[in-house]
Amino acid sequence: MNFRMSLVACCAVLAAGTALSEIASLDKALNLANVSYRQDMTTRDIIVNYEIVGSPAMIQADVLTNGVSIGCAQTFTGDYTHSSNDVFAVGTHSFRWRARKDWPDNLVDNLKVRVQAYYPEEGASLFGNYMVIDLADGFAVSYLYDVPAGGWTDEYKTTKLVLRKIPAGSVRNAADNYTIVQTKPYWMGVFETTQKQYALIMGGECTDVAAKKAKMGMSYTMLRGSVTGLSYPASKAVDATSFFGVLREKAGLAFDLPSEMQWEYACRAGTTTVYYNGTDTGYSGIVILDGSWGNSMWVVGRATPNAWGLYDMLGNVSEICADVLPNWGAVSFSGQKLTDYEGVTGKTGVNQLVIVRSGAWDNPGVYSSGSTSSSNANCKGPAYGAATRYLDSAANRGNTIGAAGFRVCLPPQ
Repeated sequence: MNFRMSLVACCAVLAAGTALSEIASLDKALNLANVSYRQDMTTRDIIVNYEIVGSPAMIQADVLTNGVSIGCAQTFTGDYTHSSNDVFAVGTHSFRWRARKDWPDNLVDNLKVRVQAYYPEEGASLFGNYMVIDLADGFAVSYLYDVPAGGWTDEYKTTKLVLRKIPAGSVRNAADNYTIVQTKPYWMGVFETTQKQYALIMGGECTDVAAKKAKMGMSYTMLRGSVTGLSYPASKAVDATSFFGVLREKAGLAFDLPSEMQWEYACRAGTTTVYYNGTDTGYSGIVILDGSWGNSMWVVGRATPNAWGLYDMLGNVSEICADVLPNWGAVSFSGQKLTDYEGVTGKTGVNQLVIVRSGAWDNPGVYSSGSTSSSNANCKGPAYGAATRYLDSAANRGNTIGAAGFRVCLPPQ
């Protein structure tokens, strides 16, 4: 998929008082076509017309005269992206450039207007590190440069869904001797999906008391479906009635569960140790911000986040991943370089075992990547490490897992 398309409209000569002529548009692209412009002879404004096809887009433009860009024009008005809220629908649009204000003492000769359309997920690289889906306002997509001045208030845990951009790169699991490589950035939920968010997406009621708590008691088929959704990673398609099928339809983006390695890479946030606080022996640096560890699930966002600002990556509820267990028993990646690894193919049945990461309040056994042991002790903190995998012979794709929740991911497109 192409992520950015650029078309140029140009004419031979445009001087003050003349009309535009010889307008040319480059090849029609996947999501941008029919770029043209004209001049308002009264105001001398340049009016640029364009068409978005295929999918909604963010729009940027550059104005060149005699082959030289005028720089950042401050006077574009109309259907033009000034902030991450400005995502435009498929169809015809226009914006206006106030040439007299940006270029007051110059003729506009050999004018070219280069219009660029960005898919929203790539456009975010222009506008910030956080993607916000407004679940209570038409699933509108916007972006933030940074954490809001007031922090992540309750709306980001209930009526909005916020994801962090995870940079491309690599990280080593020192204990288990493998390296995870992600060649493209992707997006990961800042919080585990809450009960209120789930209700707004799927329909249903949610009490105020439960609103900010993670949604748990989930199964793989509830999230991806029991037919099309079982073909991962060969196919990224999901059932239309599944959670991700509904979310994709409403938000227009191909959200999914993270793969196991996407989950671990995001959890580590550059660290190579067992815990994302930089230690191998304990989680003392990961603390509850407004109280103490308890013997039950807590409201999302209570524990200190990792270096990329992701909360509850260890503890609270365990998190279902998109791929399934290669085989029951010891699984070792020792010595491997796992580049964009999405799991094994060919395991499409509903009885395949689900991979669950993070650890949960009700089952804190610290397992190695391939261990099949379990523990019933109470969890008062994130006893799982960044590389640990919970295995349960009953945790197939069709079964609900009592303390299992999930985190929304937007994988590389």
